[in-house]
Amino acid sequence: MIRPMLEITTTPARYEYQVTRAKLQISQERPTVERRVSRATLNMKRQSGRFDMNTVRRRSDMGMKGVVDRANYEADLGIKQSRETTGTYSEMGNQLAKFHEGANIPDTLYSQSMKHVGKGDLVLVPVSPIDIHYIPASLAVDFNPGQMQADWNVGRAKLDFVPGNFALDFQQYASLSIEYIGGFNYVPPSADPDYEARA
Repeated sequence: MIRPMLEITTTPARYEYQVTRAKLQISQERPTVERRVSRATLNMKRQSGRFDMNTVRRRSDMGMKGVVDRANYEADLGIKQSRETTGTYSEMGNQLAKFHEGANIPDTLYSQSMKHVGKGDLVLVPVSPIDIHYIPASLAVDFNPGQMQADWNVGRAKLDFVPGNFALDFQQYASLSIEYIGGFNYVPPSADPDYEARA
């Protein structure tokens, strides 16, 4: 019987591994909206119709003058009065200068003084008509439509990537054990101490 010469023993490797999957984390802010609303408005301005009567010219013709017209009138009247007075005294002086020619001085003075006495005549003075015009009614409408403004905040998205992980833990490495379990070969065989001669 042939005995095996070698005993081979193998020990497998023993290990543990742990795998963590990669993941993507997303955090989203809540979107918000801010609104500003202005209401519509309607403004109406109404003006009734009316008659406009201008009596300035009529009152001026009737002697009821305003301050400016009265001042102008008095100024013109003063200029006219001064011219007439100057002429009267000039004429009187000329007549008095002729007394050596037989001029009657009392008659001359009386006639010159009677020129300024009014005679009381009735004079019809035409007056200007009243200026009348009609201003029609009016209606102004101002419409302001409402407005709405919206400010959107869509929110920010935050992405966090967590990479995967692979962990390998060796608890036992593989090994190969070879052990020689055979005896020795003696030459000649009779040199073996356990040799037994066969009959």
